[in-house]
Amino acid sequence: MSMNRRKFVQNFTYALERDFVSPAGEPAAWAPGHPKRWGQERAKILLGGITSTPTLSPDDRLVAVVVDREIRVFDVAMQDPLEMLTDGERVETVQFAPGVVDSRDDKHARYFLASQYGGDEKTRVILWELDEQGKLVAITEL
Repeated sequence: MSMNRRKFVQNFTYALERDFVSPAGEPAAWAPGHPKRWGQERAKILLGGITSTPTLSPDDRLVAVVVDREIRVFDVAMQDPLEMLTDGERVETVQFAPGVVDSRDDKHARYFLASQYGGDEKTRVILWELDEQGKLVAITEL
């Protein structure tokens, strides 16, 4: 049987059995100030290409997302591109490390972004160190 998006939705759309509730039985609520439907966003970043799930820095200042073979880092408040990280291989996952690390002078934040490359047999992990502006400082392959 040939399947396209329309046929898939027709064949595999199920009714919601019950609405989401908290463990106390209270109905789920939307987070205040957040969009309830697609199209209600206050801002968007157009990426192009095939993307992965974005990851936020621990202080919510930076967002990183894989687009094709690159990791792109953006300023959340301004939606400006800050850095493009690549090792030439396909990135499987990317994640900010928890916590923001202060540098030696305690004036400049440091972020660590871990990326996984390759499949099961040849997995590589790279640790990207970013400064307070989201710019690359150092690369470590683990």
